[in-house]
Amino acid sequence: MTKIKILDVKKFVTPLKSLSLSVNSIVLTKKGDTLAVNAKSEDASQVANILYTSKIVEYAEGGDTEKMGIYNLGEFISVLQLFSDVNALELVIEGNTCTIQFNDKSKIDYILSDLSLITEGPEKLKSEIPWFATIEVDSSFIKKVKSISSSIDVNILKLKSAKGKLSYNISSKQSQSHNYSEVIADCDKDFDVSVSIKDDKRDNFGYLYDGVKYKISIHTKVIQLEAVGTEYGMLRYYIAPLV
Repeated sequence: MTKIKILDVKKFVTPLKSLSLSVNSIVLTKKGDTLAVNAKSEDASQVANILYTSKIVEYAEGGDTEKMGIYNLGEFISVLQLFSDVNALELVIEGNTCTIQFNDKSKIDYILSDLSLITEGPEKLKSEIPWFATIEVDSSFIKKVKSISSSIDVNILKLKSAKGKLSYNISSKQSQSHNYSEVIADCDKDFDVSVSIKDDKRDNFGYLYDGVKYKISIHTKVIQLEAVGTEYGMLRYYIAPLV
């Protein structure tokens, strides 16, 4: 039997709720005295690494459960938030059953998934990436990008550096389309990288939530977004650029 205390349900759920916009199934993995999630989208174009601190999740000593499979992430989140007045809860794992104890009277026996049905994401990239540029933005930048994209009905974010200036451009694949551009930093490396903002499959920036600053590290093969100065051990996401 393994006991895990969720000391702050809201902080536990928040990154999972954002992740559920792109990922259906996850594995919760024991990491020291807390939990981690390494996930990727079905087509592997997105990868996420989440590490909780022991202030959010406390893994009791002596537990023998190393991994827990959650097949329907959206459903699992809904179950954890079933009672709005419950700020903390306990998970008790025995076999493939996770008993979610809300209080002395209320509990749900939640069936965990066979781990073979879920493909985990990597804990880190296979090799170090020589980033062309790194910039820091807050959630207002992401809101601005999404707002402009929606307003002029275009869906491509291009990060481009030329003549010592790094700019972003919001447009579409069509040559004759509306186009927004803005210079945001100096940069001594020339590059041109594009990503989809949102399409019928996923929202590439849906997991970036309010009140958090992010470092965006750019390479032609991958874009990394990493949260800065949060209460989490790690919130890191990778997006594959458009080819």
